[in-house]
Amino acid sequence: MLEILKWTATILMVPAAYLTQINNSMGPIMLYCAGILWLIAALKMKDRALIATNVVMFVAGTAGVIQRVAF
Repeated sequence: MLEILKWTATILMVPAAYLTQINNSMGPIMLYCAGILWLIAALKMKDRALIATNVVMFVAGTAGVIQRVAF
């Protein structure tokens, strides 16, 4: 299950980065989802470096989604 979670998050990252680059509104949303999946995987692995990275991604993604919706 963990491997599926990690690969799903990784596979989401590639098109998400491209969509973000071309200013497609789905890009940041996909990056946000991939970040959440990686955070879950990092928590399951108890990998502190990945947890820290993905907590920051989650906070930044949340701020971005709120900014996109609110403004």
